[in-house]
Amino acid sequence: MRITATLLAFFCALILNANAIKNGDFSEGLKYWMRDTDQVKLSETVKAGNKPAVCILPRTELRQVVTIDPDATYELSFLVKGENINAANPGKNGARIMLNAGSVWDRVTANADNRCMTGSFDWQRVVYRFEGSKFKSNKLRIKLVLDTDGKCYFADLKLTEVGTKAPAPKVSDTARGKYFRESYLADYPLAAFYPTDKSYGFVEPGQSANFCLQFKEMPGLEYSITVKNDLGKVVYTVPRKPYTANTLITIPGQERGYYIVEATAFIQNQPIAMIQSAFVSTPAIKGKRDPFFQITQFGIIADLIDGYRMLGAGSVVLPIISFEKGDHMQNARKRYLHGYKNFLNSDFDVHALYVGGQHGLNRQSEHFVKGYPMYNDAYFKEVELSVTAAATVLKGKIKSLGSIYEMPSHANMRHKHCGTWSEALSQQLFTARVVSRAARKIDPTLKISAGGNNVQMYIEPMERIVMNDLADEFDIYNIDAYFGNWNLTNGNPSIPEKSLRSFYLESSRLAQSLGKTPLVQNTETGYAIYYGDRYDRGLAHTQAALTTRALIISKSAPVSSVALFRIATSYGGKFVDPLEVCMTSCWKPIRSGSKLYHTPLPGGAAYATCARELKFVKFYKEIKTGDNIVYAYIFTRPDGKTLLCPWMVEGTMTLKLDLAQTARHVSMFGRETDIPAGQYDLVLSQIPCYIILDEAPESVANQIEKLLTGSRPLYKAGAKLIAPDQAMVYVANTGNTKSYCTIAGQTLELFPGSISNIAVPYKPGSKTIPVAIQGTKQVIEAEVISDTVKFTRVTSAPVFDGSGQYLTGRKMQKLTVPTHVKPAEALQPERGFFKSSMTPDNHNISAEYFLGYDDKNIYIAVKVDDPVHQQRYKNQNLWRDDCVQFVFAKTAVPPADARLFTTDIKEYNKGQNYGVALTARGTEFVRYGVPYKPQLKSLVTRRGNITFYEIAVPWSELKSKPGDLLYFSFVVPNNDKKSQTNAPYWLDMADGVCGNRDDALLPLVIFE
Repeated sequence: MRITATLLAFFCALILNANAIKNGDFSEGLKYWMRDTDQVKLSETVKAGNKPAVCILPRTELRQVVTIDPDATYELSFLVKGENINAANPGKNGARIMLNAGSVWDRVTANADNRCMTGSFDWQRVVYRFEGSKFKSNKLRIKLVLDTDGKCYFADLKLTEVGTKAPAPKVSDTARGKYFRESYLADYPLAAFYPTDKSYGFVEPGQSANFCLQFKEMPGLEYSITVKNDLGKVVYTVPRKPYTANTLITIPGQERGYYIVEATAFIQNQPIAMIQSAFVSTPAIKGKRDPFFQITQFGIIADLIDGYRMLGAGSVVLPIISFEKGDHMQNARKRYLHGYKNFLNSDFDVHALYVGGQHGLNRQSEHFVKGYPMYNDAYFKEVELSVTAAATVLKGKIKSLGSIYEMPSHANMRHKHCGTWSEALSQQLFTARVVSRAARKIDPTLKISAGGNNVQMYIEPMERIVMNDLADEFDIYNIDAYFGNWNLTNGNPSIPEKSLRSFYLESSRLAQSLGKTPLVQNTETGYAIYYGDRYDRGLAHTQAALTTRALIISKSAPVSSVALFRIATSYGGKFVDPLEVCMTSCWKPIRSGSKLYHTPLPGGAAYATCARELKFVKFYKEIKTGDNIVYAYIFTRPDGKTLLCPWMVEGTMTLKLDLAQTARHVSMFGRETDIPAGQYDLVLSQIPCYIILDEAPESVANQIEKLLTGSRPLYKAGAKLIAPDQAMVYVANTGNTKSYCTIAGQTLELFPGSISNIAVPYKPGSKTIPVAIQGTKQVIEAEVISDTVKFTRVTSAPVFDGSGQYLTGRKMQKLTVPTHVKPAEALQPERGFFKSSMTPDNHNISAEYFLGYDDKNIYIAVKVDDPVHQQRYKNQNLWRDDCVQFVFAKTAVPPADARLFTTDIKEYNKGQNYGVALTARGTEFVRYGVPYKPQLKSLVTRRGNITFYEIAVPWSELKSKPGDLLYFSFVVPNNDKKSQTNAPYWLDMADGVCGNRDDALLPLVIFE
């Protein structure tokens, strides 16, 4: 068999190479080695057998730069001995060898977990293997380090090449086991692996699942298959065997649940690529499917119709688009009667929807520049013609036709849309009216939907204004019920429990007040994940849990249908980077050649389970704890049984159910378990489950309410200074009944599910204030956030010229390392951010500052001693590099100790957040989160290692005056490395600005 030179180099037998470390055995003294002090030398008394040993003394190092091949595998070996090595932080401090190239570090010690070596120990041989590709460089720095007391001896150092390894996968930031498909061999393409059954990965229990596996063919290529259920249990394997083009894989039928299929490619026993696929084993739904489960108008794919059936969807929405060119009727017949004929002749309830507000139309036109409307007569004529054609060819085939228009987005997004409320309101009015009248002209009996509000806070008054004017134009009110951050890749998503149900209820009340059905439509919801996410863990599982919780909550509300956004789209063809954001919930699209295939995501399995268990159920009751941590929804099923759907939004908890009869437990992915009568421990987590009980719903509800009563603390308290001798005390009542408490002799009324507050005297130095719950013996200690910061009155306004003369004779406060560094992890020596034995040529960053005021301005002066100044950004991104960031807040807010879970953190960070920086363009400043430039006066200059920030904040900018209640803090972000996109740490005057943005943590300003 003929093998290419590359493969031969990759898989040749291991060859022992010459030592890459020059004079690693110290036979030539310290030749080729660099040391930071002459104290580092060979020991005269200690040897490793007959080999010389170098002695490393406290806070010294010895180093050498060697040449390596990034595509090779290396073995580092050495002898090491320790004497009385003492460390205040064992494991992180002590003796070790550090490997470094650029920003990449690795630590090597005699300990199994590579923690630093401490104590006294005799000679040990250490052998450590690593891949050169980890350092992405052909130059590697080897450093022998001791950063604490004691002595450490090293001898016989060898660095040898033990094999050639393929370069890292081409996908960005990849690591083995991180993505659903990976390649470990240079230029070897990513594989394709997808279900071939007509339902695209959905099969019935006991029915085999079929796949096509596509690796690039190579001589000697083999593959293996492993199938696991969602619990990680292996249920089927295919031992390694020769691969042939487009290998077809058949997995034997499995019980109900979700299954991950993983294929690995091998050459001569070495893995060169991996890819996952998946399938869902679920019973087909007999009879009519629930139209509540709807396929959205965005990205509906005709080929997936059998998949939609097995998914459990009962209705679909056809998108109405503007044709712009050609004959409208001819285009409509081709698009709807041909492209969607399978849906029109199916058992789905079919609807149609025009998505209003294509942004950018006429945006740059001469008329728009002059102030004319963005949308002109030609645009609305196009809408009319397109809807008329759609209504004509779809007449008698659809349940409703309507329009959606995300008015808040259009009103607030100046860069994409009109950016004004008045124009957004008018555009929604005209769009909905044109669509309604064009459709009703063709079919007067057709139900018309309209709306599209996607932010609950704008229901009153904005949405009410326009929908009231449209009252005669529509029958069904629709919304886009997102509830905050839908992009899981951004972290900290807004969970559906916080506002989704209240959004529905408020929208329903609006619809009823206009004489419409109380059942609203949710035309768009969902969560985005990374395209590269695996099927067996990670964001895809988080997406599945959040989607399930959102659907259960929606089923409890007055909602006729919920359309999951982009249930499948044309994604897949353009993806190379696995960190591309992908807005799909049920299938991951996989492109093979010119055709798009689909593999079920965890969200698809969860959706299928939800569609079966919630099919035509009727809402009975919502039960939750007072702190809104535990949720339980109770429904009645068409067969007369009761359905319980419980979960927690954080943590875990066990409910001891007392079951009168046998019940059934169904997991989020559909695994079924019979529960015998008697006591059953139901463990709750963030993953919902379904419990089917042959008991009356009121009996189930009473038991759950009883179990949850007292399961969580009823009261929470915290306090915040509002004056040097006064504090605001906040008390949260998480229960369901009103109560009272006594604080410093005053009575405070505590309303259920609310936070109450009262101002009381504060004795300086006190850490807590007692809160006595009336009618009980319970006393809660409210911890006081008592930090203060002093501002000094100045008699003459400072002159900003970079000289800082006005600071002469003034006492300056100082931020230093390590006292003021956040986060704490930045202090780890291996990171090399601060002066240490590892970075001897740098000196620590520090900052001196002065805070002053007069009747016109607040003054902030900060001198930052930083040898490397880097600021590559502008506007809202200044925080990413060197700058000064500061926040002013004018009101006290409840501390975290007294907050309810349902309150959005944004409610506690409304303070004014500013950044000032020295860029290549000069001094720049910004107020974060607003589109306009603040009224600041600022000058930033740099001389030598000192960056001097001079800032004046007018009281008019803060809408405040001297002596008013005010909170303040500032930080100095620092980023010295071009390889890092964000500042890795900052000097912190006080909490509340970076890391944990929270007005409650800002110190109280004292005006001297």
